[in-house]
Amino acid sequence: MRERTNEQWLAELRGPERDRALADLRVVLVRGLKVALAGRVRQGLNEAAEDFAQEALIKILAGLVPSEARANSPPGRRKSPC
Repeated sequence: MRERTNEQWLAELRGPERDRALADLRVVLVRGLKVALAGRVRQGLNEAAEDFAQEALIKILAGLVPSEARANSPPGRRKSPC
């Protein structure tokens, strides 16, 4: 797995290589969560890390959808962020 910038992650998560980017992101999340939770979770560390990673991926994907929808909507129908 290669390192990516934030822009590269976003481009790949929105592009044709989405499945590969999701799999790579899951690995990064699980690895980091295991380190972060190691001193706090005594049993079920792997399961907890997987659960948190899955929730994070769902939120990340949900955050991508509104951006894509706004980008594809006609200019007159775009909602203002304010």
